[in-house]
Amino acid sequence: MRISVRGLSQGFWFAIVFAIGPRVLAQQGGEVTGNAPQRAGMAGAGAAGATSGLDLVNNPAALGFLPRRNRNRTTRVEMVGRLALNPLEIQTADGTLYEPHRTTAGGPFLSWTTGAGNEWSWGIALVPTAGGGASYRRTVDLNVATAPGGPPYIPRQAEIPIDVQVIQLGLEPALAWRPSKKFSVGLGASIRYTRLDLISAADIPFTDLKGPGVIPGQTMGEFFQFLMDSNDRGDVTSMQAGVDATADALPHVAFKLSFLWEPRLGRRLTGWVRSPTNAQDLEGTIVVDLADDMGEILDLYGFDTVGNFRLRVPGVRFPAQVGLAWMEFVGRSDRFFLDAAWTNWSNSFDSWIASVDEGDGDLGQMTGDFPIEVDLGIEWRDNIKVSVGWEHDLFQPLRSGGTLRASGSPWTLRGGVGWASNPVGGAPLPGLLPVQPLHFALGATRWGKLGSGDWHFAGVVAPPASYVSGVNPQLSDLSGDTYRQTSISLAVGWTVSF
Repeated sequence: MRISVRGLSQGFWFAIVFAIGPRVLAQQGGEVTGNAPQRAGMAGAGAAGATSGLDLVNNPAALGFLPRRNRNRTTRVEMVGRLALNPLEIQTADGTLYEPHRTTAGGPFLSWTTGAGNEWSWGIALVPTAGGGASYRRTVDLNVATAPGGPPYIPRQAEIPIDVQVIQLGLEPALAWRPSKKFSVGLGASIRYTRLDLISAADIPFTDLKGPGVIPGQTMGEFFQFLMDSNDRGDVTSMQAGVDATADALPHVAFKLSFLWEPRLGRRLTGWVRSPTNAQDLEGTIVVDLADDMGEILDLYGFDTVGNFRLRVPGVRFPAQVGLAWMEFVGRSDRFFLDAAWTNWSNSFDSWIASVDEGDGDLGQMTGDFPIEVDLGIEWRDNIKVSVGWEHDLFQPLRSGGTLRASGSPWTLRGGVGWASNPVGGAPLPGLLPVQPLHFALGATRWGKLGSGDWHFAGVVAPPASYVSGVNPQLSDLSGDTYRQTSISLAVGWTVSF
């Protein structure tokens, strides 16, 4: 079957979107991941529908039930562009309000599926599996530097940049076996690349500076503490450093097993299990800058204020998940969907300790051969998500002379609502709150003629929800922040079969 020129032009447009899409935060019902527009339009419900090649991302068995144009083989290409708007407000413990920017993200989703005969289907998808970020400038109290005058000493304030950007891309192969018309089983994998870019600040205890100090027999940390004690400032035990870090990891790998059972026409049950990924270190570099807080002291002794270090976050992995979904036809043109999943965040996003070592220049000598360990404050909990969705066809299936036709408008309309518990604990990074409890969604599909492809549309709104941060072990100024975030997600997809 040949693809029309019109179909090729549509595919070219989506190829451009795929090439330039920077990142995506596709927040959907409790997990930082993306769904096809068909499921996004029902707030994450619809796993049992098996209407999109992108369903293989969490449910490989869906490949066995994808619609086919002929008995022996159908190849499907699906391209999706997604835009996420995540307005965010941050209110500090003292009432100061910040509104970060760069909380808008966009990204592509692509899948290719095919099969042979009645039993075997396979496919592959390339999708953002996590991402997002935020950027703003924040006023903080420095630890060592003081405002003019004193005693009593008043901490000097500084305006620091905070910028967080995260992207994770997943390559998702899958295989499905359908031994009978009523049952399919699927096996898949998720191979992920993760990158973190972070600009912020951190408190560094003097006790972490174990290199030789100015006074023989003292470490540099002991020397700085001696200076504080000599100026009646013994309560100051750490200094504040600006940090600019980049780290990545390849690959994180998870495996997926699923089934899809259709006990009778119009009724389906599906379930899936995804393993946790293997543990991989996030590794990269971090630039440490002490100019704001320690510049005057370091200049006095002729020390540099900036140093480059190695950064490592050991044993990072991503969570296991278990899910079930149900589909039920209600009449000839309506379908009801119910999806639920449990995600084991607590065994993955907990107790992340960053190690900073192998520094250069004067700052590298201050730390010596001993790594500095920074608690990232990750304390996530397991979460449950539930989504309910509905589909309505604006056409009626008709049979005439043994041929199936349709009468009416070539549109399918969708809607749904989802709820999820919030897994975030501890001190989240700005822009990376993965969930609001409620999601409301609407969607539609415009079924095209042979060769022109089908268009899918979805919009998801998560009303504002607030989260109060706990103690931030990296930087005390960030403790007790209140995050208030809204999410609006728009998706457009195009599917062509041949």
